[in-house]
Amino acid sequence: MEQLYTVKQGMKILGVQQATMYKLLSEEQIPHVKVRGRKQIKESDLIKYINKNTSIPIKIDVGIQRFKYIPGMKIV
Repeated sequence: MEQLYTVKQGMKILGVQQATMYKLLSEEQIPHVKVRGRKQIKESDLIKYINKNTSIPIKIDVGIQRFKYIPGMKIV
């Protein structure tokens, strides 16, 4: 089963504030699902967003390695 992240975890991974994260979700730049009324983000959707908005593609083997923000990395 694919890893799901909470909004708070997504904020930490992307290094963005809460308002920015909810804006990305509301504009559907990052697809999400609702589980028991709470927004959850699929790992694959988060990776797609990161790869689409960075100049350096990031590869993650699901379940083995997680995305890590590197200072200076451009995330739009």
